Amino acid sequence: MHVFGQDHALRGHMHLRFNNVGYRRKISCSRRGRGFEIIRLGPGRIHHCMRVISKAEKALDMMARRGLTREAFGRKIARLGGNLQIIAQARCEIEAMRLMVLKAARAMDVLGNKEARVWVSMIKAMVPERAS
Repeated sequence: MHVFGQDHALRGHMHLRFNNVGYRRKISCSRRGRGFEIIRLGPGRIHHCMRVISKAEKALDMMARRGLTREAFGRKIARLGGNLQIIAQARCEIEAMRLMVLKAARAMDVLGNKEARVWVSMIKAMVPERAS
């Protein structure tokens, strides 16, 4: 299964079957049989967005390290051709993604999954696009 371009073949996603499990309608989040689906949507998307941000953070670190250790034309690569601006812009994009994911997670905590779906939809669209 591919999630945001990452292959999960080695770990994959397991399938579980529950038999004879108690069910209390009072605390259910949807009709019988749909609880896992409903609960998984928002938190799963937040989880994958956080993983993408982590990958972007690592790429930024590698880019900055390379720019400060390698030289061309007698100068550090980071100092050539607007590369500092590119690195700074990448930092701004990562921070914007991180803040949006935090806001979506907070909305889920405070408002609940259903009301927070607008925030979850925003990060679902924003994070993969900006991280690439």
